[in-house]
Amino acid sequence: MDDQKLELPKADVFVIHHYIQDTKQTFEYLKNHLSWAYSEGLSGRQYCNMGADYLFDSENFQDGQPIEPFVLKIMRALNTNFSVAMNAAYASFYEDGESELLFRNDKEQQVDLNQPIFILSYGSPRYITFKDIETHEEYEFLLNDGDLCIMSENSQVNYLHAVKKSTEYNEPRIALSFRRFHNW
Repeated sequence: MDDQKLELPKADVFVIHHYIQDTKQTFEYLKNHLSWAYSEGLSGRQYCNMGADYLFDSENFQDGQPIEPFVLKIMRALNTNFSVAMNAAYASFYEDGESELLFRNDKEQQVDLNQPIFILSYGSPRYITFKDIETHEEYEFLLNDGDLCIMSENSQVNYLHAVKKSTEYNEPRIALSFRRFHNW
């Protein structure tokens, strides 16, 4: 494992490369065992919201399912390894390069921004793009299979983030994110 601080002028965002080793088995397990849902507003992505109801983008309400036991094990390990208190998980399944995450931040009222947000990447590499809210300048970083991205509060306040469509990376990808919700 090696870590990298991303070069964002107004935020602390880190990537730990190769944080997860057995990615192929985990990818297949998540793909086959999570209860995936689809929403037209999510740009071709399927999702699985676990732990608490989530008002995603202040528009799309997503019922929270119980946290799947294997996902709970991953979340508890992150909580222990990084001394945090995550209590919700959100999985996104990108079937191909046409699936995307439109620019957004995680400033929803129920998200505790005093805790970082973790994203584990499984499957095909994809670029995560951060856009400065004030200047609209964009910064792009590649997340590979097994990478862990850690976004601090200032990343949600000063930037939007996205996973844009890709012609370069066309294979399936799962992003498993963890955050802390208030009053959960």
